[in-house]
Amino acid sequence: CFDILVKRGLSVHLMIDRDGTVYQSLDFTKRAWQAKGVNDHSIGIEINNQFYINQQDPKWPRKEVYSRDPRSGVPYKHLDFTELQKTRVVQVVEALCKVVPTIPRILPPKGKDGKIITRLLNENEIKGVVGHFHTSVEKIDPGDTLWPLLYNSFSKPSPKL
Repeated sequence: CFDILVKRGLSVHLMIDRDGTVYQSLDFTKRAWQAKGVNDHSIGIEINNQFYINQQDPKWPRKEVYSRDPRSGVPYKHLDFTELQKTRVVQVVEALCKVVPTIPRILPPKGKDGKIITRLLNENEIKGVVGHFHTSVEKIDPGDTLWPLLYNSFSKPSPKL
């Protein structure tokens, strides 16, 4: 994951590996190059995931799932994150919201279908926790499967650290 980011000239603050290990690759006070116009005021989290079906690693099988294309709404098939990775994302996000005072514990709204909106957000709408697809038209991640866990966690009182 780190090697591919470097090859693409990208960087993130945190990476979540296949086994749920969290790596910090950049100080939170430094700019990461992961989310176009919000790099100056965001903390980037990358989840190690061979997204495309044809890149499935037989030693690391994952479910094939459908998510909505953020611009067209058309479902597309991709490899999902592991349950451990999704759990770890929720834990990391909850911890960041608790210890970084500038990150409010809010998520983008849901649409009429009950799922998170996937449209590009305006700069004044980007608050709290958002996906790559909220910040850049080129991005389609993280897909649909992570958000229900985040909504569930955020519907309860903030966990104690």
